[in-house]
Amino acid sequence: MIIDYILEGDAKTSDVLGTEVTAGYFKSRRNSKGIRNVIYFASFKLSDIAYYVELGGEEAESEAFREEITELVGLLVQGGAADLDVLSPVVPELRDDKLNLSEARTDADYGACLPAALPDGFVLGEARRFINQEQNELTAYWRKGMGYIIWRVTTLDEDDKMRITSLSDTQNYDLTLYPIPRADSVPCEIREIVDNPIFLSEELTLEAVQARTYEVSDSGDEPGPRMRFSVLYGDTLVELNAKGASAEEMFEILQQIKE
Repeated sequence: MIIDYILEGDAKTSDVLGTEVTAGYFKSRRNSKGIRNVIYFASFKLSDIAYYVELGGEEAESEAFREEITELVGLLVQGGAADLDVLSPVVPELRDDKLNLSEARTDADYGACLPAALPDGFVLGEARRFINQEQNELTAYWRKGMGYIIWRVTTLDEDDKMRITSLSDTQNYDLTLYPIPRADSVPCEIREIVDNPIFLSEELTLEAVQARTYEVSDSGDEPGPRMRFSVLYGDTLVELNAKGASAEEMFEILQQIKE
């Protein structure tokens, strides 16, 4: 069970009708009226379903909350795992899996859009398959010294469509038109597309990739070409962010991907 906050209270694990339950309580600081709140919480798992229960209010009602959460947890455990088939819409698929390169490349949705080979010296740092209610993506990260290739594959959504550009609209992607710092040189109305334009795979050229490639000399950093852009294969979007690989190498990799 994962929640988006932490209660730093006393907690212990015990057996409730054969189920391991971790429960505890948390006391807040007193407010401007001198009143302090208390929260009782419990988490446990029935079959493959995780439960989290929380009750709270003014400290004066502490004993009532304690009795109520004890009864509630007992009833939930006694009732067994819930039938989630009654939910509409259905419970979405949720994933956050770390993969090796072979597993990533065989992913049914996006594996075919990973590079078949990498420039010399780049080694896999991590590949991950992530799905929640808002995101569905496959990412991979390779490194070489201080260089890197970050590869993200997802499905084109409505917000992405505004970043699709034709090669004739060079103002949307040609970085030679915009000296660094680009916050000063790129017009506000096209800043988002210039930052990460989307090319159609059938239109992508080496010249376009070269137009996205630049170098900077930062103190303490290794020199090397950098680039960031996306390529659309059908309705599948490949976004790359790289340093230390040439435009020619990245263009060749992208050409090997088929819709």
